[in-house]
Amino acid sequence: MIEQLLLKDAIPMGLSGRHFDYKKINLLSDEKFAQFYLQLMQEYRDIDGWWSEGRIPTCTHCRKTISNPKELRRYNGASLHPVCFTPFYDQNKTAQSDTMTRYWERVKKLRL
Repeated sequence: MIEQLLLKDAIPMGLSGRHFDYKKINLLSDEKFAQFYLQLMQEYRDIDGWWSEGRIPTCTHCRKTISNPKELRRYNGASLHPVCFTPFYDQNKTAQSDTMTRYWERVKKLRL
């Protein structure tokens, strides 16, 4: 699913050097959006080696361990628990397009 949501002609950036089509992502059903986001968070485990020895992430907001990809939310380089995402995002959000605002609002509501 992730590959279908990439901008093909974009300059690589972000996670794994890819740039996503957030307009397409925002059109996904809630179920598909949850699947997409979980796949992104699983990449931290599968590609970057998180949750292996010495690579256990902690929450930027509460400083407690994040136990697995379902419990991981990312915002501008911060690793967060689902319950910590909303206060952290609300406190640290920057000016952004309506498309990105809709994306982050959906991340706030995710239940994986």
